[in-house]
Amino acid sequence: QSMFMEANTTENAGNNSVRVLMLPMLGHGHISPFLQLAKKLTERGIHIYLCSTPINLNSISKKITGKYSESIQLVEFHLQELPELPSRYHTTDGLPSHLLPIFFNSLKLSNPEIHNIIESLKPDLVIYDKAFARFSVSPLYTFPSVWLHIVSAASLSYTFHLTSNSGTEYPFPSIYLRDFELRRLLTTIGRNALDPCEDSPIPLLVNTCRAMEGKYLDHHASSTNLKVLPVGPLIPSSPNSTGESGDDDIELMNWLGQKSEHSTVFASFGTMYFLSKEEIQEIAFGLELSNVN
Repeated sequence: QSMFMEANTTENAGNNSVRVLMLPMLGHGHISPFLQLAKKLTERGIHIYLCSTPINLNSISKKITGKYSESIQLVEFHLQELPELPSRYHTTDGLPSHLLPIFFNSLKLSNPEIHNIIESLKPDLVIYDKAFARFSVSPLYTFPSVWLHIVSAASLSYTFHLTSNSGTEYPFPSIYLRDFELRRLLTTIGRNALDPCEDSPIPLLVNTCRAMEGKYLDHHASSTNLKVLPVGPLIPSSPNSTGESGDDDIELMNWLGQKSEHSTVFASFGTMYFLSKEEIQEIAFGLELSNVN
């Protein structure tokens, strides 16, 4: 909290709200935790600008109601609209795999527009999505900013340890990869390069809490010399506590409520991972053998 209050510049001394610009990666799995963090921050009197492409903003606008509609402002930016990449594909949700290279290239070209938005709004703080920064937004080290990592601290800590060439064993043996998994991970990292934040002075927010992942947060902080702060878990409110959820959510919760404990598994791989035929078959066999819903 002190970090956000320190961002309140003299220019805004007469304004009760610190103004924060959020830049999530262009997919639901990234925008959703950003939106949950935005709602938490508005409860501290902070005004939020949530920036994304129109198709992504349209998908979340109905979730910004009541008191949140006054303190969360949606800001559009536009990818270059190409014949093979119309505006409906300005998101990773439903993006065909063969368009990924074009999408990422268009995202890289958006860097000047993002910087123009920052210069125009002049927020007190920018919260970057680490994945977004990897593909598009170069960090503004002279501008108050932090990174938000949307997945677990354990995966963050373990992956960095593998790629840091420290020559030491990872101190938590319950987290490990088999040889073929390790080869695949290192190949993927080699193609995409390591997250830029590991070499930057920007503090790191992680979608987790100390009660769940304190030791992994501490390990990553000591390995990188970054300030690592938990801000989660950033999950949507339950359908019973808010009017945000639609009929589909209520139907799902009613179905799940009829199942016995430990009887149901949720399998999700994200919109940017495309399973091979062999992988789909192996997962299907595993689900059949597990005898779960």
